[in-house]
Amino acid sequence: DGANINNLKARDIENYTIPIPPLPEQERIVSLLDAEFAKIDAIKANAEKQLQGAKALFQSALKDYLTPKEGWSYLPFEKSIVKVKKQKSIKSKDYKEVGQYPVVSQESSLISGYFDDASILYQHDTPVVIFGDHTQNVKYVDFDFIVGADGVHILSPIAEITPKFFYYQLKSIKLRNLGYARHYKLLKLVSVGYPSLS
Repeated sequence: DGANINNLKARDIENYTIPIPPLPEQERIVSLLDAEFAKIDAIKANAEKQLQGAKALFQSALKDYLTPKEGWSYLPFEKSIVKVKKQKSIKSKDYKEVGQYPVVSQESSLISGYFDDASILYQHDTPVVIFGDHTQNVKYVDFDFIVGADGVHILSPIAEITPKFFYYQLKSIKLRNLGYARHYKLLKLVSVGYPSLS
């Protein structure tokens, strides 16, 4: 399967000349390009190492700060949230690159696309937390949005738990990976620990 370039015609290719320098010059250019690509590979490897280090640091901080302390309260997960009415969602094939309202789905990126139908906009006064049933992705959302595709759980914590704390608490929970099966049933089995607001 070749790529089509609409403004390029066969005769243009037939008439195109490829500059070929002498062999020593070719070898010199190849050597320079190899060195540049080696630098790029080293930078990418270093960036990946730093990213893994940052993730480990974040997980360590989560564990440190969210390990329950004396005086914390505990609630079963379902008692720690306020019921949110099921929202109408749109299919991923209907997402737009540009639009009036952001679409929030269970994908890893915060915003998956856009859509223009105000009648299905989820409006809320306080931030909510999104849990991806299939992906286990957790998001903190403080803007109105349209629900994207299937498997999005909108979680609104009770008044005694701040939304941002609840978000970090959920980020710290390690659920068993069931592949692309649904994970919300596992989340319902956990307890949420939190310090008093007073």
